[in-house]
Amino acid sequence: MTIPEQAPDYRRQVFINCPYDEEYRPLMKAAIFVVHACGYRALFAAAKVGARQSRLEKILEMVRNCRLSIHDISRVEVERSGLPRFNMAFEFGIVYGACKLGGEVHRDKEFLLLDSKPNQNRKSLSDSAGLDPSYHSNAQSRLVDCVRHFLAQHAEAGQLVAGTGDILAR
Repeated sequence: MTIPEQAPDYRRQVFINCPYDEEYRPLMKAAIFVVHACGYRALFAAAKVGARQSRLEKILEMVRNCRLSIHDISRVEVERSGLPRFNMAFEFGIVYGACKLGGEVHRDKEFLLLDSKPNQNRKSLSDSAGLDPSYHSNAQSRLVDCVRHFLAQHAEAGQLVAGTGDILAR
């Protein structure tokens, strides 16, 4: 089966690249909620189950089929094994590469780079300097504001995007 270059709802789908552990779960749920509350559809690798595709193939398909993406690199940390996890940064790199090298069809991609603390991204992903990340301080309300602001900036003409206060009230 050949995957089309862009899905029919390409402009309304948002790829969310974030940690999936218990500690991060409230922030992940908040991000997904904001995306849907603003009239978009959230796609993330953990939601696609099945062994037909590798996790990386699923991610590539989502990147191909989403104009917008959200990448939280706040959890690039050393694990018990003594090795860091680079999944979030790696997946962000795929999107960045698609934007810059993916041809005409991917040049309109936009992304939100998130981290928990100012300038932390410069330590864990120094090449991200100049990409203007947003910081959520591990607070749901701050993450809601960051994601909502990003989606509102990239809404199409006539697309209504709920305000932060309305989203937090829901």
